[in-house]
Amino acid sequence: MTSVLPLVVLAALATLITFMLERGGRTGYGWVAGSEFVLVGIAIGPLGLDLLSSELVTAVQPAVALTVAWLGLRLGLRFRPTTLRALGARLRVACVLEPVITLLLLRGLLEVLVRKGAFELSGPTAWVIAAVGSATTKSATQWARDKLRARGGVLDVLDTLSTLDDAVLVVAAGVLTPWLAPTGPARHVAVALGATLGLGAALAVLAALLLGRGALRTDIGWVVLLGVCALCTGLATQLGLSPVACAGVAGGLVGMFSRHADALEQLTRTTERPAVQVLLFLGGAALHQGYVALILGVTVAVLRGLAKLGGGYLGSRLLHPPARRADLGAGLLGAGGVAFAVATSIAAQLSTRQGELVLASAVAMTLLGDWVGAPALRGLLVRAENIPPLAREVPS
Repeated sequence: MTSVLPLVVLAALATLITFMLERGGRTGYGWVAGSEFVLVGIAIGPLGLDLLSSELVTAVQPAVALTVAWLGLRLGLRFRPTTLRALGARLRVACVLEPVITLLLLRGLLEVLVRKGAFELSGPTAWVIAAVGSATTKSATQWARDKLRARGGVLDVLDTLSTLDDAVLVVAAGVLTPWLAPTGPARHVAVALGATLGLGAALAVLAALLLGRGALRTDIGWVVLLGVCALCTGLATQLGLSPVACAGVAGGLVGMFSRHADALEQLTRTTERPAVQVLLFLGGAALHQGYVALILGVTVAVLRGLAKLGGGYLGSRLLHPPARRADLGAGLLGAGGVAFAVATSIAAQLSTRQGELVLASAVAMTLLGDWVGAPALRGLLVRAENIPPLAREVPS
């Protein structure tokens, strides 16, 4: 069986499940963050029926790296002038401050448990888990808009934070990757960051030249973006850099300076959901060290929830009312998407035990983000009067 076939099968399963859920009236990834795909992955992986063995999961790693880079490119395209112009100075700072505070709080909580002997966690791995926990899935606010018909200032702030806060995670991936696996020429973090920026900028210039200044042709747009993503993945891997960080830089520069940025974002928007679904499948199926790691992952996810509450509270102090009066941390508990993708890619570079802890933490964050984060978000929006009274009785 080739390495491509399992990925094609997973994509087909993801599409089938999505079709069935949408027929039943679901929106977003299925459940709010798509945690049902994680559960299916666990069920068919080594911890369940073992239909998808660890060997097959390992065989599709090159395709996984390409998928993760594509999500990084998509993230970069969010930083378009049409998006940034609508933000005030306070909200721009909050988009960075909230995930940074969450990252530092979670790292501190993990260090306390490590010192007490509850975890056998290396320093670099703890930083990876903290970085993954800093991000919030944007599908939560999409769910609130589509399912709960929520509208209002607090939801708008949460939407912006969850859309742009992944940038901190991508920067962290660019720093941590050469630290975790110094296999390429860029073995020092400063050199690696410079190489990441240089490679991303070079690919952005290449994309701009190929796209041209005339009207955007759809077929050319697809070829250019897929080609840039493939080049980015191959070159970054060979240089020991983070593909998702390089692709994020390239996408960000294209988003900020290309006249086709809005059209490119719209063109590729429908690709994000199936890409995330496949990675959620693979993340669940990659767990094979037993349920002990998953229990530890749940502990990390609980700590991440506490860190998010703190980060959201402190970040909201920068904002004008009504967002300042709201406990924004309760609306930022959702996890998944780009964060899960980065966790999947970095876990493959770690030792088996440490990589399992990163994956188990990402899995638990996604599950708790659906089961705890969604009700918390709904309660916050009800208190902020962002949900119309007639919609408050709609089952979530």
